[in-house]
Amino acid sequence: MKNIFSISLTLCCFLSFAQQDVTKTSTSKSSSIFDNVSLSLDVNLLNAMHVNEILEQDLTSYVFKIQKKLNFNDNFSADFSLGYAFDFKYIPLELGLSYNLFKNLNANLGCGLYSIVDDRWTSTTMGLDDEDPSNNDFGIYFGLHYMLNDKFGLQVNYNSIESEEEDIEISSMSLNGTSFGVSYKL
Repeated sequence: MKNIFSISLTLCCFLSFAQQDVTKTSTSKSSSIFDNVSLSLDVNLLNAMHVNEILEQDLTSYVFKIQKKLNFNDNFSADFSLGYAFDFKYIPLELGLSYNLFKNLNANLGCGLYSIVDDRWTSTTMGLDDEDPSNNDFGIYFGLHYMLNDKFGLQVNYNSIESEEEDIEISSMSLNGTSFGVSYKL
């Protein structure tokens, strides 16, 4: 857990310094670490499935995230976010790309490391060759973000945190879902 927070802090500092360099070369404005930072709250509707025993369960998470955006130009940016999910508990650490489709509409695509700390997940999974399972999973997401005005936005994403593995003989888990949320730009 300490490693995830130290990696996220390092990445956030890196993105902040990179944002300052981009801003200084493009304009003469000063920039701070809080430029292009936003807070978001998502409702994530997940479907967890234990593939071989066909145990399917619908789960809900409420994900609070802090996001940092690094603008490359008017249409293209990189996004970094760190959050915490309540109810079905996990810690998302995400890095993605955003492309401006229209004036206020962005398409997002990214990947992340998801540290699942919920007992409902960690107690039912098993590792390969009878080893202890890992609660850290790599996942992807894609979706749309619409800015209502300069401060508030709406977003919808599809998240695939754990894909089912049909090639292996032991049981595997899958964890996929759709999230809906609001964002506030600081």
